[in-house]
Amino acid sequence: MSLFYTFYGEADVSSEDIRSTMMAVLGGSVGAEETIFRDGMYVEAYRVEPAESHATSGYFGFQDKVIAIFHFSNRASAETSDHNTVLMAEAVLAVFDAYPGRGVLLFNGSRAILQRLGDGIEFDAEWEDWSEIDEARPIVARHTVRRLAQPML
Repeated sequence: MSLFYTFYGEADVSSEDIRSTMMAVLGGSVGAEETIFRDGMYVEAYRVEPAESHATSGYFGFQDKVIAIFHFSNRASAETSDHNTVLMAEAVLAVFDAYPGRGVLLFNGSRAILQRLGDGIEFDAEWEDWSEIDEARPIVARHTVRRLAQPML
């Protein structure tokens, strides 16, 4: 079974804009249907129309306009998966830096691990990867770390 993370954001931007913002951080290559591929992970990032908006973002107080789904390969090495976890966080932070609006990154569709719902960016203190992955620590340290509400659990 592969892992996936889903970013829901209310940034009012095009599919091309959200993909190019993430691609600048992720690197890799663009394949069919504008999917971003890199070793051990592929990412689908796109704009959603109001009729296609997910109820999930409503649990966090906003209507999503963009979605990015990060699919992690279960065949990748631990080092590759850890590095991709950091790149994923950096890609979400790049979206927050480039565009206004709230957003949340969920692990396997339910656990909030990174969010901007108010003025600041917050990482979930109970998400072990943020403290266990050496490469993630300096990124996380620049932001608030606290136990995040989990309305999907």
